[in-house]
Amino acid sequence: VRRGEMGRRQGEGRRVLRQVPVGARTRGRRARRALRRRAAASRDDLRPHGPSFIVGRETDVFHHVVLMKFSSAADRAFHDRVEQYSERLRRTTPGLERYVYRPNAASRSDGLTHVILATFATGADHDAYQVSPLHQEMKAYMTPFIERIVVAAGVRPRKPDIVGIEHPKVIGYADLLSGRRIAGRRVAVIGAGGIGFDVAEYLLHDEHDPATPPRRPAAHGTSGDAQAFFADWGVDLTEENSGGLTTPRHPEPWRSVTLLQRKPQKPGTSLGLTTGWALRARLDQRGLKTLTGCAYDKIDDAGLHLRVNGEPRLLEVDTVVVCAGQEPEAGLVAELRALGIEPA
Repeated sequence: VRRGEMGRRQGEGRRVLRQVPVGARTRGRRARRALRRRAAASRDDLRPHGPSFIVGRETDVFHHVVLMKFSSAADRAFHDRVEQYSERLRRTTPGLERYVYRPNAASRSDGLTHVILATFATGADHDAYQVSPLHQEMKAYMTPFIERIVVAAGVRPRKPDIVGIEHPKVIGYADLLSGRRIAGRRVAVIGAGGIGFDVAEYLLHDEHDPATPPRRPAAHGTSGDAQAFFADWGVDLTEENSGGLTTPRHPEPWRSVTLLQRKPQKPGTSLGLTTGWALRARLDQRGLKTLTGCAYDKIDDAGLHLRVNGEPRLLEVDTVVVCAGQEPEAGLVAELRALGIEPA
């Protein structure tokens, strides 16, 4: 035993000697160093790689999922013919990256025995597939055999009814995150839900003009992005400070972002309990401005005209990013109903 430490045993009035094995502190320091190295390596693998970091690798793709239950008349010949249709679609459909027709073996399938999983390069490719003669022929063949069908048709961003919503400085969040559009230096974000907060973090991540990114030197075996993460949160990789913590860095984002909310309540109340605090802290650190009780009048060359708790204001911004919720993509549902099938 290298040393003893005095502690109080639970429920007893006397003190007891708690023994610490020789070398425990050394092993503890080594373990902490190993954990830091593993954490650095993990964050290096997950570091931002442009816009796709927030929304995933397949930012621009369109997923199409159909779950079905067939009648007893759907025999082996039926499934073989559907697979033949699938193979023809794979060979001839522009923008089709994946098309799979398979039995559904999920334990929670609820009797939906088969699934079609498709991935398209863009939403336009998916729309063209829906009206293609081959897909129409396949759908007409399968319809008499379908007893139940569930369509995961997805959603599309909601476009609010604001004068000037088609102005060139207005960007939808999907176009922004996919990299199809780039926001200017002064940005207003309409909508303070989860998407609005994520978009604000994305916009405030840049500390330079995104058109001319500098090379950030790496240190302590980490990438430049991981190094910035540790610096922002005050993590000391040199072990020169007690507890492995140091003064957090206060970054200076290249953009100025104002997050707008119609409701008068404090923004961010709908964020997750376990992660929302970290997101709010990071955005406070990066200088996010918020306005509540907003009513939007119009968007023009001067910027965004609005009323904040009834008081007229003008936000002189270069870009307005719309994060005003989503609407169901129900086009396929209407097609199925026209064929006499009621989708779930």
